[in-house]
Amino acid sequence: MHEVASATREQSLASNSIAMRVEDISQMVEKTSSAIAQTAENASQVEQVAIQLNRVVGQFKV
Repeated sequence: MHEVASATREQSLASNSIAMRVEDISQMVEKTSSAIAQTAENASQVEQVAIQLNRVVGQFKV
């Protein structure tokens, strides 16, 4: 009986550890997703600046 109780405790600890790791992964995914969205926004802004710069530079004749 003692062995069953000990094994149950070990499984419970392992399950809790796995749950904590899954939560950590979930948080990392959320942060990564947010960073990707911010990077996409920054890329769009850089593209707009490049378009404006091309217009301005295009006004000069060489």
